[in-house]
Amino acid sequence: MAKFKEDQISKALLAKLYESMTAQPDIDEINEEVLPNDQFIAWCQPGIPFRPEDFLFATRGIGGGEGEGEDVRQRMLLADEWSRLTNFIPNPTGIYDEDYQKKMFDTTSFNQDGVSMVSIYKNILQFSEVATAELDEELKERIDRVRGLLKEVKEVEDVLTGEKKEKIDDSALVKAYRTYEGEYVDEAVLYNTKRLNALNSDDAAAVQDFALNAPLYRSKVKSALNKWISNGYKYDVERIYAFLESVTQRDLQLLKAEYQEDLRKSEITNPVNGSTFYWTSLIPASLPFSDGWMSYSFKEAEVSEHSNKTTNQWEGSATPSLLKWFKPSTSGETEKEREVKDTSNFSMSFEVAQAMISRPWFAPEFLLSDAWRFSPDMPNLANLTTALSDGEVPPSGSMIAYPTTAIFVRNVQVDFDELHEEESSFKRDIDAGLDIKIGPIKLAGGSYQRGDEETDFESHLTEQGLSVPGLQLIGFKCKLLPKLPNPNPDVENWT
Repeated sequence: MAKFKEDQISKALLAKLYESMTAQPDIDEINEEVLPNDQFIAWCQPGIPFRPEDFLFATRGIGGGEGEGEDVRQRMLLADEWSRLTNFIPNPTGIYDEDYQKKMFDTTSFNQDGVSMVSIYKNILQFSEVATAELDEELKERIDRVRGLLKEVKEVEDVLTGEKKEKIDDSALVKAYRTYEGEYVDEAVLYNTKRLNALNSDDAAAVQDFALNAPLYRSKVKSALNKWISNGYKYDVERIYAFLESVTQRDLQLLKAEYQEDLRKSEITNPVNGSTFYWTSLIPASLPFSDGWMSYSFKEAEVSEHSNKTTNQWEGSATPSLLKWFKPSTSGETEKEREVKDTSNFSMSFEVAQAMISRPWFAPEFLLSDAWRFSPDMPNLANLTTALSDGEVPPSGSMIAYPTTAIFVRNVQVDFDELHEEESSFKRDIDAGLDIKIGPIKLAGGSYQRGDEETDFESHLTEQGLSVPGLQLIGFKCKLLPKLPNPNPDVENWT
């Protein structure tokens, strides 16, 4: 008889993964550098499958170069898809469900109805007032020079017209910063995972591993931090942002104009349907092709320890639909509730990795500044309320957070007793192609389309259980925004 139901297993799995991804490492020497606490995770429902080659737009670019015209067009399509999927507005449920994912591909919704970051950000830039003051020419020149350290302008060829256009991207400095930041976060997550395995598992090897090797894992976190500082220019980049923040407290007019120009230079026209998207990539771009992803495991013995923990920053975020293993029926007909009968000896393993999301057109430092406010004569817009976030817990508003990091898994392996029963209805459901998932991780069902190519979702039963070899996106780390806008009452001149 199964000891736990499917929703208990799903919740415990998510809770452990959330804690691994977001907990503060208990390493005294670097407490000031720990993972930020102003983040939560938006879980995909279900996971979004990809192939490594779907990210060739990030490693090779889209502005011509290598490959025939068809190859360039395909990379353009994939870049458009990635931009749409990753520029959603997280909501307090912490769920990025299939309906919301589909909205991102509706041009009207994406541009006008407030489901996308870019639609809101564009209107904030257009309908905001900013603090203004006189800046001397020397300071203006310094601002231009410092801004040039953060952005890189490239000339690319428009695939429709052949016209040369300027496009903007993160500079090599920023890419190095985010690459080494990601490596630091990976080591912190590994340390958290090893510690949780030792505390909550019945696996003697996990306990012994942390007991013997904890100093080594701590050392790797410290080493990653030192590399972030030396090779990733951590303090240099943060000094640049601190300088820009100090300037914006006096005058934001000049920078606002530059942010609007960044947005314009990031516009790309999809040659297939003529729609506009905004260049968005991932750092490191080679992550989907790389080795060395972290191994992650979860077993039945850990359910009791984690099932009462939160799966996100506030309680109540794990909705029943996220915890079910079967996709709810959308036929409108009454359908027998599907369930797994015997989850005994449940185990799950996979590889996990994170990629920073690169948006050269987006300036969160503008949103976080106290030198802007909405214009009194701002029109009534469907996608923008007078508060981006009220700063409460949980928050409300038209943009309470934005995605910063994509979480991927691959090579998923699941096993429990029912998978080895000849008459198992669960096995028949897998063979029938039903949509099956555990939490945000897709296990079986159907096909998916990337660019203009359709691919069957791959999973198969073996003697070791259910094997799901492909790559999938299961969630996003998101940065919570404080109360915004929050204009400084001492500002006298607004424009």
